[in-house]
Amino acid sequence: LESKRSLRSFENALNSLENGGGSYEAAYTNTMERIKCQMPDQRETALKALMWTAFCRRPLKALELQHALATEPDATEFDSGNITPIDDIVSACAGLLTVSQGTSVVTLVHYTTQEFLERAATRWFSDAHADILRTCITYMSY
Repeated sequence: LESKRSLRSFENALNSLENGGGSYEAAYTNTMERIKCQMPDQRETALKALMWTAFCRRPLKALELQHALATEPDATEFDSGNITPIDDIVSACAGLLTVSQGTSVVTLVHYTTQEFLERAATRWFSDAHADILRTCITYMSY
């Protein structure tokens, strides 16, 4: 999967893995381990972006995701200097995240990615819904 450079080739590879008796589970686990080995800022960006994309109630636009990731828990005002470029966010996610060119909607690359992240939530996202709630409350209080 790491060698795939287009969305279509990545999706085709994932579809072929589905018939491999759990092979895609190993591929996703491997990708998440690679994310875990990134520099701390990249790792945190990737894990938060994947958490928001997998567990948010609706698809987010790129700017919404950027603002969610830039929101600091104890801040009293929003600091636009914390906004990470969307290309950096996507890159940190090691091929698991994509942004629609036409609508700027951020999605996981394949439905199996969603399934994997939901199954592995306790390992990678200790309290996703609470983290999302805290961020939303903080953002609304600015």
